Amino acid sequence: MPTSPIVVGSSFYLNVGNNGSGVKDEYLRQTRRWTEAVKAAGYRPFLELKHLGLVTRERLDELKSAVDLFTLHVQYLERPGKSNTTLNLVDPSDRAAIETDPQTANAFDLIRPALVSFHCGFSAVEIGTAPPGDHNYALTPVLSREETFSRINDSLDTVISYFRRKGYANRILIENLDYTSGGGLGCGSAYEHVCEKDFILELLAKPEIGSLLDIAHSLISANNLIRGYTPQHLARALYNSGKLAQIHLNAPQREDGDVFDMHLPFYTDEDVVNTLRTILRMHKNDTDRKDPLFITIEPSASVCESDPEEAVYKQGCELLKLLKAVYG
Repeated sequence: MPTSPIVVGSSFYLNVGNNGSGVKDEYLRQTRRWTEAVKAAGYRPFLELKHLGLVTRERLDELKSAVDLFTLHVQYLERPGKSNTTLNLVDPSDRAAIETDPQTANAFDLIRPALVSFHCGFSAVEIGTAPPGDHNYALTPVLSREETFSRINDSLDTVISYFRRKGYANRILIENLDYTSGGGLGCGSAYEHVCEKDFILELLAKPEIGSLLDIAHSLISANNLIRGYTPQHLARALYNSGKLAQIHLNAPQREDGDVFDMHLPFYTDEDVVNTLRTILRMHKNDTDRKDPLFITIEPSASVCESDPEEAVYKQGCELLKLLKAVYG
């Protein structure tokens, strides 16, 4: 086993089963079944929650029958006058909204999360969403690298201050994004600058900021940036920075040379598995690290709805097999 512990979890979609109690009950049953398997393997389980408006004391009481540890991923904000709810750290109005959003405050107060994470901001203030995979594109001009960095950095200062006032003492994590071109949909790509390794590492220079590595996002960026970017290089750089605290684990869809963020089972993609194995081996040999590494399976919400056993339990057991192969 590594010197620093591994904590094993899954994203839990609170919107799954809203239209049918049977689906909701089965999803929770498979989640309980999976967390029991995690405990039996000698790891502590956790759940990551995203849909903050659906976090209620009643739902948490249900989930606490399975786990006692949660992380919080702040991905959406309900903002008057804006149709797109994706949080964008480069937008000053979103920065201000974080401090006044009742859903974020309520979710944090009820969960008291071990970790709080955000997507890294985009490179345009206004963004749209398009299929496949709901990738984003710029509706306003793409900002320069310097302006993009400055705005995201300022937003992170606001986020740090806000959560410190609420009693959160850990690092705020930023998740790497999946570079996609604008595709002629607006003013260009919303992902310029922000997917590049050096840009991410510069943001991590702030002591209060840590990293959440989405391996599928790194594969998509490697496919689309074509600038000597590889998932292995990014994974090694983030781990060696001492800032990698959490991993999102799923597989992209590959189609005719394109790679899309579709949250397929992680074990179906050799590159995902090899990148995870690289990180685990580094972690195993890291005798200095004390902080735990959170590994988060991020299944497709639609498959959680249609086949929660496959999405949660079976995929979870594949992760436990991989952990056993690395750590014994």
